[in-house]
Amino acid sequence: MPTHLSVWLGAICLALVPGWALGMGSCERIVATGVAGQPPYLWQDPDNPERLIGASAELVQLLADELGLKVDILASATAQQAEQEVISGRVDLLINTRLSVPLLERMDFIHPPLHEAPSVVWVAKGQHFGYLDRDDLRGRQGIRLEEALSPPFERFVQDELQLDTVPELSLAWSRLLEEQADFLLYERYRGQAEAVRLGLTDKLEVLAPAADTVGLYLALSHASVCNEAWLRGQLAKKLTQLTAQGTAVRLLSDNSQRWADQQLQKAADVSQ
Repeated sequence: MPTHLSVWLGAICLALVPGWALGMGSCERIVATGVAGQPPYLWQDPDNPERLIGASAELVQLLADELGLKVDILASATAQQAEQEVISGRVDLLINTRLSVPLLERMDFIHPPLHEAPSVVWVAKGQHFGYLDRDDLRGRQGIRLEEALSPPFERFVQDELQLDTVPELSLAWSRLLEEQADFLLYERYRGQAEAVRLGLTDKLEVLAPAADTVGLYLALSHASVCNEAWLRGQLAKKLTQLTAQGTAVRLLSDNSQRWADQQLQKAADVSQ
């Protein structure tokens, strides 16, 4: 059975054939994909679930506008599906991917990253402790979700820390607030969006500095007909300019509130 993404791609590819046939320099429209369920970076548009919205989607749209390109940003069900669609060339751009050797062999990563995603130390309000760097986490009982960290920090976590893995964020919050753990290691902006939605911002604190940071990149398929030196260079140039202007950080803040507002509205609609 075809997925929503496959249906959309089929329609788009048919529309693009005449342009592609013209060869290099003819790319006027690009297709991008990413994985939903990552607010405030990416999530499904409530009015059009096949499409993605969020800070990363807006940043990609800004890049396309700057370059005079049309862009379709479609949702993939899993990271594996998104990667395969881009590797095949059916989709041009992969949004919010992390650097890895296998993907570097199939895609060109655009620098700088769309976002720097910091993993931070979350604690219950009033339960903060002396924390200056990751070494201060030794000997304390922590929890985490099953999410990727940078390879060096992952090794440190495995070798030096006592961390239990929990399946979902709501359970992690509960354990933290019930003092069943000293801290939660979790991504800052995704955690903030969920804390706002659940009304937990007054019950939680974030300790500084970040324990780990990974880049979330835009990657251009080697098989894409749009993969030209000009486009790669322009994407890097425009992304550097937008990053220097603080656009990425502003979009994260705006979309954290946007996500929370949508969830509150959804809850209100259900209760009516």
